Formats: sequence, C-alpha cells, structure tokens
Amino acid sequence: MTISLTDAKRYLRIPHSDDDAEITALIAAATAKAESYLGTKLNSQTAVRKFDKFGDLSLPAPLVSVNTITYVDSDGVSQTLYDTTSSPQVSSDVFQVVGLYTSGMDVNYKPYITLDDGQAWPSTKTQAEAVTVTVTAGYATVPENVKYAVLLLVNHLYENREASITGVSVEELPMGFHELLNVNRKWG
Repeated sequence: MTISLTDAKRYLRIPHSDDDAEITALIAAATAKAESYLGTKLNSQTAVRKFDKFGDLSLPAPLVSVNTITYVDSDGVSQTLYDTTSSPQVSSDVFQVVGLYTSGMDVNYKPYITLDDGQAWPSTKTQAEAVTVTVTAGYATVPENVKYAVLLLVNHLYENREASITGVSVEELPMGFHELLNVNRKWG
C-alpha cells in the first residue's frame, strides 16, 4: 500500500476504527488516481503488457525488471523469448531494455524494450496481442511527495463524501495534489 491505514488515520486525526474499511478503500482510490496522473506504478507489482507485434515495446515506470516475453509465432504456437522465472532461465540477446529503474534515479521517461543491434525479432502471427511482456514495476519506497499527495486526496475524499458540494466556494490548493505529483509525472 502507498500509505498505511495507521498513517492515514493519523493524518485524518481519527482515533477509532469505525471507518477503517472506508479509509482503506480511499487509500486505494487515491493511489489509483495518483498512478493514473503520474503514468507510473507506485507500489512494486507485476504488470502485463500485450502488443500486436514486436517493435519498441513501451513498459510501465518505474521498471524494476523484465520477467518474461512470450509470443505467438507465425504458425500460431506460443513461444518463450525470455523468462527469468523458469528453471533453467531462458535468456535472449535479441533485445535490450532501456530505462530500468535504480533507486534515486530520475524517472521522467518511459522505459521500453528495443531490438539490439544486428538482431531481428522473431516472426509473430498477425493477430491482436501476439506479444506478451510481464514485468515488475513500481517503487521499492514511494517518494515522500507522492505519499503526501495521496494523503491530501484521502483527506479530501473522506471529508467530502458526496459527489458534489453546494453553497461553498471551492478552490484547488496551490501546491496541492497535482503540484506534488508533477515532480514524478511521466510527460509526453
């Protein structure tokens, strides 16, 4: 979880456990909103991307590892190009991964897989989702500004439980949710 229930309750100043399920759901909703805005995964997780064919394959950031690459060959048979999860591992010198995340590095880019010099991609069947890439993406430790932005949104959602507000002037706070996240946002 991006932030713990305990941290959220401390921020909301809630001493009881009556609303724990609701606050947990709000943390998940705020985390999903932050991930959508940032274009990244916040917590380390497995992600699957499917492509119609090989080429430059865009992956989620921050990219920790590429775990498997499978494809449907031109005969319609499923093949494994790369697999670090099997024993023995299946490795490949056909491609290179650009933009693997290491702690503390700038993540304002989109990682991708590209063809290595002098190599050729295997032939795939002409069909939707012929290539499947499974990766691990997300921060080992979520940046503090992102955690605080999630807390701000949890607080807003907890305090404003209706779809609309009437009779009140509403204005977004300067240096609020979006501004805190812009530092880590994937642009372009």
